[in-house]
Amino acid sequence: AAVNLGEGTTINALLRYFDTQSLLQSYTAGFLQATLRKLRKSGTRLIILDETSMLDATQLTVICQALRDVNLKRTYDASLGQVATIDPEDDLEMRLLLVGDFGQLPPVKGKFAFESASWASFRARTFTLSTIRRQGDRVFVEGLMALRRGQSAKALEVFQPRLAQTLDFDFP
Repeated sequence: AAVNLGEGTTINALLRYFDTQSLLQSYTAGFLQATLRKLRKSGTRLIILDETSMLDATQLTVICQALRDVNLKRTYDASLGQVATIDPEDDLEMRLLLVGDFGQLPPVKGKFAFESASWASFRARTFTLSTIRRQGDRVFVEGLMALRRGQSAKALEVFQPRLAQTLDFDFP
């Protein structure tokens, strides 16, 4: 998705972390906040995090805390060893927009993002998209929705007639 947006990248590459442990280390050392401050100084005011279902709860908590740290009017800058004040003319907060479908891919390890203590701050502004736009076949859509609800018998009614057994001797 990031490639299709043009200048998009993964949250891991943007914030320079590999996994939950490296994100925690980056936060504790102040590197995460420094990265966010650099993004802020470059004009970034909104980070859109797609595929939120793959982000674990701890990662969301840490990212949200780092954003709160960066959005404070006064903050300690470890690289300078002093308290830094945000320019009053640069008073717009950096924000995080979460986009995702929790009926798709779960986090690799850990709890779901909606189990994060920070999730409550997103609840007041949660939107559910209910119109399916990329599928026009009503029966197929009903089958997909049955799968999402865990109704395997109903999903099989839709998909079993569409399945064909094939042999592919070249498949690795």
